[in-house]
Amino acid sequence: MVAHEVLFDKNKILDVAKKIDSFADIEIDCKKAILTPSLIDIQVNGAFGKLVEDFSKQDLLEFDSQLKSSGVLSWIPTILSPNIERLNSIIDFVNEYHHFTGIEGLHIEGPWLSQSKKGIHPDVSPLLIEDFIGSIDRLSNSLNIIITQDYTKIPYTVVKQLCSRHKTILMLGHSNATYDETSKLFDLGVRGITHLGNGTSSFTPREPGMIGAFADNNKNWATVVPDGKHIHKATMRLLKVISGRNKLCAISDLMPGFGLDINSKFNFLGVEAFVTESGAVDSSGNICGSITLLNKCLQYLVSKCGIPFDEALMMGSLWPRNLLKQNINEYKIRSGNAANFILHDVSFNMKGYCIKGDLIFLD
Repeated sequence: MVAHEVLFDKNKILDVAKKIDSFADIEIDCKKAILTPSLIDIQVNGAFGKLVEDFSKQDLLEFDSQLKSSGVLSWIPTILSPNIERLNSIIDFVNEYHHFTGIEGLHIEGPWLSQSKKGIHPDVSPLLIEDFIGSIDRLSNSLNIIITQDYTKIPYTVVKQLCSRHKTILMLGHSNATYDETSKLFDLGVRGITHLGNGTSSFTPREPGMIGAFADNNKNWATVVPDGKHIHKATMRLLKVISGRNKLCAISDLMPGFGLDINSKFNFLGVEAFVTESGAVDSSGNICGSITLLNKCLQYLVSKCGIPFDEALMMGSLWPRNLLKQNINEYKIRSGNAANFILHDVSFNMKGYCIKGDLIFLD
């Protein structure tokens, strides 16, 4: 790592160089902190004992602030297996509050899921396709939408229709899809696989399933939850190898258990869940998402999985932008880009963040 100087104002980065000749009104010593693009978490379900859809405005502001302090300046709330009323409600919520938070869209996971792979998701009646499309059409067209479903449960014509929508990303998840079915869905435009290795079909020599289909092409993406609970460190290393250099993205899959004390209970869509030292589970031991912030997931990738620091950083920052079909050059720390970045050490412990030129140092 080489020391650089960054010149910025309230709007954008003006210059980046080892030594900047221009004079600055204020000079700030970042005390050897690493300055990098901010993190984006594209799967956030809840915190403080609540799902995001049940947040008050104050809950949202407090949570958004906590995410910023962890380096996550952008995030996408997730709704799990909604009926039409819940879906419409969270769309109204996101439309209203994204302007003054880090919210960049909506992630819809379910209700079209494999019964054998649905995990903690509730049993709900599938929505009418026309009602679903009519509802998501109400989301602001400036926002991204990620739709995770078992697309073997949906007609291919509908899959193609959804893939053609503006700023819409389809991900296969909670599915028992075969290798051939997964490959066909990739050909139709499905972008990748959500939390690969969790809620996905098994890999066997005679039926490689979803993992095999992902490994056998270089066009599609996958997300993983590297919190130390969802996926073994050896599996993580293997998935990193088969994904190539830039097709694997880290998510927190943060659930309502985050922010609660150990041994606390919370209601998860009618299921009683418990916070343990290693995560949140129901009474049968099923994982109820994660309680680990994204920067700590990246820390785990480096310290326990042996993933190089720069690749772990990309898994939580620029590669998810690629998955969303965004131009990652717009999010790099370079002249002309928005003055948005984070400061941290090599273990992803945050030292501060900057949003539109407003630099905040953390204690």
